[in-house]
Order: sequence, then structure tokens, then C-alpha cells
Amino acid sequence: MGSKAIRIMYYRLILLCIVSFSFVYDHLYQTTIVDYIINHKLFNTISILHLFWIIILIEMFKIIFPKFNRHSYNGKHLKKHFIPVNNYNKEQLIYFTKQNNKKAMFSVIFWIILNTPFVILYFLGYLKPQFFYWLFFLYYFFDTICINIFCVFHMFIMRNKCCNECRIYNWSYFMYCIPLLFIPTIWNYLLILISIIILIQWEISLYRHPERFSSISNSNLQCQHCPYECRYQFRKTNIFIQKLNSFGNLLYKRLLKK
Repeated sequence: MGSKAIRIMYYRLILLCIVSFSFVYDHLYQTTIVDYIINHKLFNTISILHLFWIIILIEMFKIIFPKFNRHSYNGKHLKKHFIPVNNYNKEQLIYFTKQNNKKAMFSVIFWIILNTPFVILYFLGYLKPQFFYWLFFLYYFFDTICINIFCVFHMFIMRNKCCNECRIYNWSYFMYCIPLLFIPTIWNYLLILISIIILIQWEISLYRHPERFSSISNSNLQCQHCPYECRYQFRKTNIFIQKLNSFGNLLYKRLLKK
């Protein structure tokens, strides 16, 4: 985990703490801090929340345009990050891609199951729309946890060797934007729209160029060419992570049998 990744993680953690504190304080003391953050205009133009949205939009645009996408883990769908392996096994690549697609569907099912209770509680009237702002910042923070420390999808579902080869890496933008569906504003829907564009760009590239998404055919995804600090080496020596990994393997095999 590099220094830049640590800074991003702490930045998102601070945002989550501010939002969480505001919600708790509002609930305990019947104040309107959350509404202030959402609606208060800076210089009579945009709200405090909109400043965060602009930062997130910039993050998203860097993914879409090849000129600004500098990393293979979120840019392997682009030609610039593809270094072909000579005489790679095409049948092996086809099998790898099919298996990855199946596991991606398990990820979709997991995400639907995880979010369904919130949707039900919202329509039953137990959750206010502002709750989904908190949920958004929670997912936004845990996106960095998955990248840098521990990823549920990697451990129990996808079973890819690392983030650099993750089949669903760029899904994260759409996944953490989903809570904003329940707060209909132009800014929120703009974030959702851009995240959908990232998702479509990713899936079209996978369909047309599956060779870019596997270390079988893309040497840029192979360990010997990886420039990033690797969590995989840490997992080899950490007993707790080893036990989680074993449980993940067992769960994955049972899911395949079903």
C-alpha cells in the first residue's frame, strides 16, 4: 500500500466520520447539521456536498479517458495497458474468461442481497433519504479498504490473484453510487450516469478484448511486471488472512458445485 493510497484512504475515512458524526448528532439533539451540509450554499452557488461530488467526478473522468488513466488495475481495459504475451494459450484464456464471468454474476447477486434490506426499510418508511448519503460514504470508504487491506469479493467470490487482475475492479464506481438512486437530484444522477459509462466501457472492452484482462495473455498483469506494493505477499505470512483465504476457497468450491 503506497503513500498515495494511504492518503486517499484517510481522506475517505475522514469524510465518513464527519457524515456519521453529523447523523448521530442530529438524531440525539434534533439538530439539522446534515441538512446544512447538503443544502448550505458556498458563495451562493454550490453546496458543501457538491464540492465532494466534483472531486468524485474528477476521479471518475480519470478512469474514462486513456490519457489520464495511469494504472493497469483500473485501466487494463485500455490498449495502452496491454502488453501481449507471445503465443499464449487461447483455450486457457477462454476458460478463464468464462469462469470470471460466472464469478462476476455471484458478485452481482451478493451486492443485491446486501442492499435489498435497505431498500425494503426505505419503502416501509423506516429510513429517510438522507440515510443513503451515509451509506454512499460508507461504501466510498470501504472501496479503499477493499483495495488496500481486505476485499470481501476477492476473498470469497472472485478469487482473482490480486487487484491487478480483478474482473470487476471498475464496477466499484457504480456499486458505491447505487445508494444515490434514492436521492433524486441532478448532481446525484450525474454521478450515477458517469459510473454507468465506466461500467459499460469496461464490459464492452472485456467482450471485445478479453486478452487484456488476464495475465495469461497480458504480461502487464503478471507479477514479475507489477510495479505496485502487493498484498498477496502479506497474505502468505498472516495467519488470520490465511484462515479467511481457506474459508473463502471452501465457500467458492461449494458455490461452484451448486
